[in-house]
Amino acid sequence: MHHALIVARMAPGSAPAIADVFADSDRGELPHLVGSPDAACSSSATCTCT
Repeated sequence: MHHALIVARMAPGSAPAIADVFADSDRGELPHLVGSPDAACSSSATCTCT
């Protein structure tokens, strides 16, 4: 099962702060609650997983 979240609008230059929010979320219990086995991958700018 694949889950995705699209950030449709963000202020210029805010990408690092948004990435930090997602990384914090990935380290919490949410990935386990939604059944995501590769949650840490979602916040990596260099991720190559599919």
